[in-house]
Amino acid sequence: MRNLFLVVAIFGITLLVLNVNRDEGSILPQLASTSVDQEQFFEIAELFEQGKTFESMAEYGAYTVVEVYADKCGRCKVLEVNFPSLLRNRDDIVIKRVKTFSGTISFTKQSEADRWFNHQNAMLNFYQIKGTPHIEIYDHLGRPLAIDKMSNKPGTDLLTEILKSNS
Repeated sequence: MRNLFLVVAIFGITLLVLNVNRDEGSILPQLASTSVDQEQFFEIAELFEQGKTFESMAEYGAYTVVEVYADKCGRCKVLEVNFPSLLRNRDDIVIKRVKTFSGTISFTKQSEADRWFNHQNAMLNFYQIKGTPHIEIYDHLGRPLAIDKMSNKPGTDLLTEILKSNS
């Protein structure tokens, strides 16, 4: 029985060592580079013009939270209150905050309004945003863990649980 336990333990340690040394499929997260800011801010229009997806923004070696927010979004503000404590307690998380338009705007011509609204709709469709906050969480290899759609909030729920467990 003791020999069987020893064989299983050695096999498990070998798998762990082999898995940790591979870049792909590692079971342990690597710490984000210290040169990476833990909280970064972006404008959705700029990302859209560059053709950047949220997945392409994931930081290798860290868990990445992409939060699309609007200045007037109450639920966004509730989440953001806890971001500083989360970042102080976890150096393996990077938060990328993407601001979307909120506010009033006026146009002198209907054609200007149509162009603006068409551009806004194209951005929201490209990123599949149904409302704010829109949360996407990626693991340390850039794979999606949770994507928050307006009708189903697993990303917001997961982020809230992370915030609760680290405050």
